[in-house]
Amino acid sequence: MGLGLLQFAQSDHTSAHIHLEESLSIWKELDDKWWSAFVLGFLGLTIRAQDREAARRFFEESLRLARETNEKWILAFSLWNIGENELYLKNLAEAQRLLDQCLDINQTLGDRMLQNEALRALGEISEAKQEYRRAVELYLESLSIVQELHDITNISVLYFNVGRALQLAGDDEKAASYFRNALLQSQQLGKKSGVLRALAGLGVVAAANGEAERAVYLLTASQALFTKSGSSFPPTPSGSLWLTRHLESAHAQLGEEQFASVALQAQAMTLNQVVKYALDFP
Repeated sequence: MGLGLLQFAQSDHTSAHIHLEESLSIWKELDDKWWSAFVLGFLGLTIRAQDREAARRFFEESLRLARETNEKWILAFSLWNIGENELYLKNLAEAQRLLDQCLDINQTLGDRMLQNEALRALGEISEAKQEYRRAVELYLESLSIVQELHDITNISVLYFNVGRALQLAGDDEKAASYFRNALLQSQQLGKKSGVLRALAGLGVVAAANGEAERAVYLLTASQALFTKSGSSFPPTPSGSLWLTRHLESAHAQLGEEQFASVALQAQAMTLNQVVKYALDFP
């Protein structure tokens, strides 16, 4: 189990899955429901990105065993895993029900890390339901916990989430502040994907403020650099629509010839050049 968890932490999900399955068979042989539920949760996490329906089966068995233990922490852990998976499957009502239960238990237990995970996921549900002000409140509560825990990796993620929800709620000035913080934090950590997400967020704010040329530079450059890195942003259709809508708006403001010229220059920019451009702008 320890080897599988280490491999999971190193994003070697294939090896992790193999060793965690072996671990699960031993825990089941020992008839230990607590540790079986724990390992099943991580087995689901190793395959969630590739097959959410298959992951759901692991999470459902984890939750069933967790309920049989009558122990609150493992129940909260299992509720979080299955609730977040239901969110990704777009079953928002079920995700809300499961994650609300998870949060209630963790507020009793005082487990701040699991509280943070539940709050962040509930923020994503509110955002998906277009309840943007509620999403901001939940993300800010989550952010306060990761700041309290000095969880520097998740601080950059939450800065971006708060910024996106604020922008969708129509508060572009505050959104820009959070995107800049996300950019600086990600840059400090060497998280290229976090830097590029923040640049795209600043591009959306620029488009919303009528700064069409700046929007095209930031949105096109960040998209080009994501493509060069072999990944894509954003990973969700709603996120893609958010960026595309603002890029199209900037395109319309500039006209075809100017847009093509600016986009071509943006695609040739290095990451350092785009970051400097973003941060030098008043």
